Amino acid sequence: MRRAPGALFGFLAWAAAGLGAPAARPPQAFLARHFLLNALAGRPRAAHAALAPGAALSAAQAAAQVGVLRAQARRWGPAIELYKLGWRLPEGRPALLFYQFRFAADSARPGPHVVLDVTFQDSLATRPLWFGVVVRRR
Repeated sequence: MRRAPGALFGFLAWAAAGLGAPAARPPQAFLARHFLLNALAGRPRAAHAALAPGAALSAAQAAAQVGVLRAQARRWGPAIELYKLGWRLPEGRPALLFYQFRFAADSARPGPHVVLDVTFQDSLATRPLWFGVVVRRR
């Protein structure tokens, strides 16, 4: 009979773990990186489908951006890392959160040649509004 309370407690702890807290939402930087990795893998339809409703890119524009991303990946390699994040403050419109990544092979320099940009509506959004390549002039 001594084992019964321990077994009951174990069962209740197991059941509570499965029912209690909702699944944690992945960090937005993770979502941005995952989005870019899919785009770098050459999936323009999937990239367009993953954009938020009302996104600034049409299917053709998303396909063109994926092509540009892939061309840069052929030059620098497929590995990317977070470069910076911040807020864009467009005049007369709500602020937009952006994440910029650079290719890992380009990280030894003071500033990257190419930045991969993913923009979200706000800090709670899980789907980007825009993505693209920003070539930095030196």
